[in-house]
Amino acid sequence: MQEEKKGIEVSLAAGKRTAKALTFTYRIRNGGDAPLHLYQGQRMPYTRVDDAHSIRLAMSLNPQPEGLDFLMVEIPLTRTLAPGQTESGRIEVKLPIQQSDHFFQPHPPATPPAGKVAFRLEVGLSDRPVTAKDRPGIGYSQLLAGQRLVVSEPVFVDL
Repeated sequence: MQEEKKGIEVSLAAGKRTAKALTFTYRIRNGGDAPLHLYQGQRMPYTRVDDAHSIRLAMSLNPQPEGLDFLMVEIPLTRTLAPGQTESGRIEVKLPIQQSDHFFQPHPPATPPAGKVAFRLEVGLSDRPVTAKDRPGIGYSQLLAGQRLVVSEPVFVDL
């Protein structure tokens, strides 16, 4: 996976906070001259707790956990963002924070986040569109190897 910023703008802003959830708004803009293919999934964005003070809200693929072998791995589809097009949306993160990823259901993180925590939006890009018709001929590891990542600047929230 490589990190990329050229022509792509990704931003995240903190919104409303309640006792049960944090709300963020995001914006992804294709400032380049070619279409972008963004990964999407019903459970995305995933909440990846890097440590007690850093969390990624990930619309991206994550590596398969070491030591575990999966017979079948869901191949996520992509959506296309045309040159000059902007996508925006809202993300709700339930409290207490639960870690989630492509392979497991939400679960408590090893190190619960506390204090001033940096939230970042991580967007995964594919070099080609992935449709339901394409799924049978594509391997997850192949997509992961070609994924490019774009990460927003951090937004700090006190937990």
